[in-house]
Amino acid sequence: MNDNNALLSQYELLIEVTHQILNLDFEQESFIECIDSLQMKQKQLREQIDEMWKHAPSTVRESVRPSILECIELEQKAIEKLKQYQSFIDKAIQEMKGLETARNNYLKVYSQTGGYFLDQHQ
Repeated sequence: MNDNNALLSQYELLIEVTHQILNLDFEQESFIECIDSLQMKQKQLREQIDEMWKHAPSTVRESVRPSILECIELEQKAIEKLKQYQSFIDKAIQEMKGLETARNNYLKVYSQTGGYFLDQHQ
């Protein structure tokens, strides 16, 4: 496999992994394990690409430019999706804190100090 095909192949794998991240359902319980695994694959692919890039001639670098741009675009979409989900989670946490505050206000236990009550109208 020549330099061009090898580098292009790595970029195509990176694009595929990023598509998998974009297609994840964040509501599933297995989401965390899936995204961890996919991000680890991305990291490994980037390291391999970086190593290949160091030794690639400029003609090869130019030929993979469209794949690089696609990777960047997909990565930006993935980041945006993750930010939206983070915002959703932050709002849910704030709502739960508000409900907890309301519950605590409703269920407050009032303490009463010991003492005597003297009635003057006996």
